[in-house]
Amino acid sequence: MILGKDGSKLSKRHGATTISQFREEGYLAEAIGNYLSILSWAPGDGEEIFGIRDIVGKFKIPDISKSPAIFDVDKLKWINGIYIRRKSTEELARLCI
Repeated sequence: MILGKDGSKLSKRHGATTISQFREEGYLAEAIGNYLSILSWAPGDGEEIFGIRDIVGKFKIPDISKSPAIFDVDKLKWINGIYIRRKSTEELARLCI
C-alpha cells in the first residue's frame, strides 16, 4: 500500500495517481521507475539514483521495508530533475515535441 504524506491511502486528492498522468506532467519514465523502485526498497548503500540494470542487480527481497510506502512528490521531482539534467539538449528537445 502507498500512503500520502498525511498518512492516508494515496488518492486523487494527493494529485496525479497514474503513470500516464505523471508522464503528462513531464516526469521522465526513468525517473518514475527509479522513484517507484525505492518507495519500499533500499539497497543499504545510501544510493537513490538507479538505472534499471542497477535495480535488477541490487534488488533483494529482504531489503523491502515492511512499513507502508509514503509517496513524496518532492522526492519524485528531485529524482526527475536529476534525470532531466543528465539529458543532452537534443534528447530534451525530442522529449518536448
